[in-house]
Amino acid sequence: MTYTGSGSAATVGHSLGAVPEFIVIKNLDAQKNHIVYHAHMHSSPAEKAMNLNETTEIYDSAGTFNDTPPTSTVFSVGTGAATNSSGESHRALCFAPVSGFSAMGKYNGTGNTDTAAFNYTGMRPAWVMIKRI
Repeated sequence: MTYTGSGSAATVGHSLGAVPEFIVIKNLDAQKNHIVYHAHMHSSPAEKAMNLNETTEIYDSAGTFNDTPPTSTVFSVGTGAATNSSGESHRALCFAPVSGFSAMGKYNGTGNTDTAAFNYTGMRPAWVMIKRI
């Protein structure tokens, strides 16, 4: 979906009918990072963000998601230029878990090739994305 930024804290409708657990936002009019919200990246994920296209760690940013968790109808954006620059177009990819179709989660690596980490998805994934946080 696309939306035009307001520069002020706002909500954006996502039409999923479920609470998204993974959101990627890209400012289409300026060279900004791909901003990520992930429900499992922190105990207060709406207060954090990460850049998909960089190796930086999770960071605090009230200006990104306005410190407000998404709902089944909207997600929030703050005043950050990457997610809500006034008058600029932004693209948001929103994903919610659907049993047997999609799942989001996290795991802690073991650092040991003999004791691999395991994440049960409840399905046979066709695509897996991993981001070190």
